[in-house]
Amino acid sequence: MQKYHYKIGFLINPISGMGGAVGLKGTDGDRILKRARKLGAKPQIQDRAKIFLNALNQSTSNFILITPPGIMGENACADTNTPHTPIAQHHFSHELHLYSTDKVDTQRSISSMMDQGVDLIVFLGGDGTARDILEIIQQKIPCLGIPGGVKVYSSIFAASPSHGAKLVAEFLKGNAPLIELEVLDINEQAFRENKIDVELYGFMIVPNIPLLIQGMKQSTPFTDDERENQEAIARTIVEEMIPNAYYVFGPGTTVRSVFDELNLEKTLLGFDLVHNNQVIARDVNEEQILKIVNHELAILVITPIGRQGFVFGRGNLQITSHVLKKIKKENIRIICSRSKLATLPEGCIRTDIRDPEMDEALKGYYRVLIDYNEYKMVKMI
Repeated sequence: MQKYHYKIGFLINPISGMGGAVGLKGTDGDRILKRARKLGAKPQIQDRAKIFLNALNQSTSNFILITPPGIMGENACADTNTPHTPIAQHHFSHELHLYSTDKVDTQRSISSMMDQGVDLIVFLGGDGTARDILEIIQQKIPCLGIPGGVKVYSSIFAASPSHGAKLVAEFLKGNAPLIELEVLDINEQAFRENKIDVELYGFMIVPNIPLLIQGMKQSTPFTDDERENQEAIARTIVEEMIPNAYYVFGPGTTVRSVFDELNLEKTLLGFDLVHNNQVIARDVNEEQILKIVNHELAILVITPIGRQGFVFGRGNLQITSHVLKKIKKENIRIICSRSKLATLPEGCIRTDIRDPEMDEALKGYYRVLIDYNEYKMVKMI
């Protein structure tokens, strides 16, 4: 039998991310999960896991994954021919099926991995999954998140599954130093009520290489300069709005400034649809957006996340690859204040749309509005 030098714990939260496209801001709790299913939400995390595993197999060898049975890890490992050993079923009180797994299953899996002496734990999920794992590992073992949830505010996540694979490979080579990074989570109910209530739950020890890790989101500063900059951006957008065009406005305070200029109310943490300077739908999901972008004149206005630089794939999963296939690239209007621009990693914006082909299609340079009638060419990576 082959001996492997490194043991890596590998866990998938199988329902993670399901609430995104249907606009539910997360899938914490049975009630919200049932609502997501009723709205037609489909699990996509297994595809994300396979992207990570295939990239990991190409990047390194001499490792074996310690993983829960079935849908929490074993199936994805088998499908990608990744060396793995499943955790014995007797650790769990039931068969691990979709919609049946919970926090207890996650924590029992992590405890078993620790008992088997893993060198690193890698999980696919979001901030809720990170919190569950933090309760067990604290800072005893290095950990890395692969973004798969709706809420991915914590700085412990890789920038994407493929970036995560590179980071794990470099860690095994001794090239990724360990640092303390934050585990955050947002109150989902407050989130749905258009309020931001983010809490720090603790710190994990995480392998770190700049650009491979996403880092923590930077909040918008409450300064006169920032407010004036946002107002100047908003005036430009309003002056350039095309009669009879359908506008899809994304979340964030920079985008909200456009609504202030129009004397309209904005859903701060969701997507709103505007036609001829009037809101025609609020806090819409993927299905509602698709109906609008079928029109030839459909324009998406969106802003990157401060410091992380993500334009797509974080906090706006309503914008799927299906939506972006309907919107012309020149009709993607990216707006970014000067303070936010200064925080972008390597001066770049990023995409992690959960569709590798679409991510590649989106890459390149964009004309980003940064002040009144002032643009800067910024590269999307």
